[in-house]
Amino acid sequence: MPVIAPITGHHFVVIEQVTSREVRVMDPAVRHRRESLYSLQHFREYLERDACSIVQVDCARIGGITPWLKVAHLAESFGVAVCPHFLMELHVSLAAAVPNGAWVEYIPQLDDVTTSRLTLHDGHAVPPDAPGLGIDWDFAAIERRAVARATVAA
Repeated sequence: MPVIAPITGHHFVVIEQVTSREVRVMDPAVRHRRESLYSLQHFREYLERDACSIVQVDCARIGGITPWLKVAHLAESFGVAVCPHFLMELHVSLAAAVPNGAWVEYIPQLDDVTTSRLTLHDGHAVPPDAPGLGIDWDFAAIERRAVARATVAA
């Protein structure tokens, strides 16, 4: 079931895990492509068939920053917006780097194990100005959550 929730103090809503049919009920012109595509070729097939009007490419699932940028530029050549999936700390910079970056998902699942937070200003996500991926890990918090340890012998 999709989660549709307003973000307090901002002028946007979160719509999570919706199907294409549910998106069309909200806006008949929108045909999104969920984050479950894993190659440039898959995205190209959807774009060539006009099967999506939003591309939700995920840096972790597509294989890194370079393939993410390739998908974003491919989508741009079809006039399609990129709205990355998950890892907003990383994706906010990537979405800001391409002309068709439209939205960033807000999923605060990493808040308990990171010290960095997504910056919002007037309802807009703001990329960090520090170098790096935008994720500052809290290694002490990660260590506290560890369940087991293993050592691999050389």
